[in-house]
Amino acid sequence: MMKTQTIAFLLFAFAIETAYSAEAYTHSYKNPSDCTTDCVYSVMISTDGTQATINLTTNAGGMVALGFSADKQMWDDDVVGCYRNTSNDIVVLVDAWNPSPRHTNNMADTIDNLDDTKSSGTYVNGTLSCTLVRNLFTNLTQDVNWNDPWYLFYAYSSNTGPGPGGALPVHTTRPTISDQKIEIAPATTAPPTTMTPTIDIDFAQCSNDNYFCYRSPADCTATTCQYGVIIKTDSTKATIKLATTEDGWIALGFSADKAMGEDDVVGCARSSGGEIFIKDTWNPNGQNPNVKDTENNIITAESLGTFKNGVLQCQIVRNLVSPDKTQDRDWTSPWYLLYAYREAADATDAGFLQHSATPTISANTVVISAGTTLVFAKACGILLLLAWLGQWCY
Repeated sequence: MMKTQTIAFLLFAFAIETAYSAEAYTHSYKNPSDCTTDCVYSVMISTDGTQATINLTTNAGGMVALGFSADKQMWDDDVVGCYRNTSNDIVVLVDAWNPSPRHTNNMADTIDNLDDTKSSGTYVNGTLSCTLVRNLFTNLTQDVNWNDPWYLFYAYSSNTGPGPGGALPVHTTRPTISDQKIEIAPATTAPPTTMTPTIDIDFAQCSNDNYFCYRSPADCTATTCQYGVIIKTDSTKATIKLATTEDGWIALGFSADKAMGEDDVVGCARSSGGEIFIKDTWNPNGQNPNVKDTENNIITAESLGTFKNGVLQCQIVRNLVSPDKTQDRDWTSPWYLLYAYREAADATDAGFLQHSATPTISANTVVISAGTTLVFAKACGILLLLAWLGQWCY
């Protein structure tokens, strides 16, 4: 269900804008990270052992929401937020649910459990703000237990509402998702949780068993490599860590024949807005662009991406032997490896765009599960005019 609020709560809007100096929040997130009063998205959460108070703002003006997910997928998620009504600018508070399967319209909960006496919303000078108060645990099907850790979805939109499902309008930008599950109600007092994931890339590990490494230049570090990869394997899965000083994307391909066609490709890409996509993709045969796999078999709970100080890094975890026999190679077998990157940060949640330099290809086939350091690889001598073309390299 939904509740409407008039836009006269100016004091509430001021409180939202100045609250980041307080230390009483169990979780906070801002985009951009240094914004104060004009945030694309901000959330501040405080809890008292019984209830959570969630303060949301956006300068997008249409909708702002926070989702709680078990698996980073937008289905079966608990969502709270607010939107501006198209016809009268009244702010509508929403206790909602993302149904399954994916891409089903967001819908209002059958029972609205927002605390009417403490929740409110405003739209002032282009900024949409709302305070949403709810019990941490309601024992209802469409409300998850906020005492437990969840992946958090940070969503906003310039679209006013209601949306197609009668609740929140569709987001105009793909929501940012926390890289780790977050407890908004920790058992003990703790400083605010922030999204500061880290990926440990240490090329000193390359001499250890069960590691495979490649880097360019050969003496670069995790923060200076134009291309760097470390792969660690165990009996069942591989953890691939990639790093590049290029802004756009970095990827690792598995090829049977040194030709960029019918290849298994994984990596991460950065959009112009700073969002990072972890990708499980495929190079089709012939002069066809790279595409997302029909079935994503990356273990999302253990995979993440970061962009900090001009360095794009990602960690990708997948089983060595995937259930997808069509678009995923068996990583216990030998393959030529394709090392590719792109300069421009213009990715979408689709396949990789054209690389900005000719990919380097391993001189020999490699079994990544064998654990070895590659000391020499040669570049393909053919300038590729289109992304991932099916050209032979010798």
